[in-house]
Amino acid sequence: RDWSSDVCSSDLLSDRFGRKPVILIAVGGYCLAATAIALSDNFALAVILRVAQGMAASSGRILANAISRDLYDRDRLAQLISLVMTVGAVSAILTGPTGGFIADHFDWQAAFIVPAVFAAVAFLLFAFGFSETIVERNPLAIRPIPTPSCFRPARAPRTRLASAST
Repeated sequence: RDWSSDVCSSDLLSDRFGRKPVILIAVGGYCLAATAIALSDNFALAVILRVAQGMAASSGRILANAISRDLYDRDRLAQLISLVMTVGAVSAILTGPTGGFIADHFDWQAAFIVPAVFAAVAFLLFAFGFSETIVERNPLAIRPIPTPSCFRPARAPRTRLASAST
């Protein structure tokens, strides 16, 4: 496992603090970033906010997997992941035409307001309709890893070459 990219991952944060608080922060952050982009008149700020929006959005898939692992056994989990992948594929097909319709009929800000409204609804659903799924939180989930062990050189396995004698 490559721990260097997981130090601030939503999976590890949710192991430490619980699934629900991390989901609420991610969905709330997405909603705030999308709203701020729509209200922004500064391109550089909009780009920075778009990065923040993308970081918040990336938590959804990770947290969905973590919650699914909490709730289902291996066989049911495989079925659920298959269903989630199907829904994801269908939603990817629908977002292009939906985005085109929004762009044709509304100002550019609507492309951020519509997802912000969906995020606000999702925030309320998670805040009032979702119960914590993690049974026991792991207080060591995001502790720093000892640095020297991360930089130890890898050793190639020793092999002997057989010499052919003639």
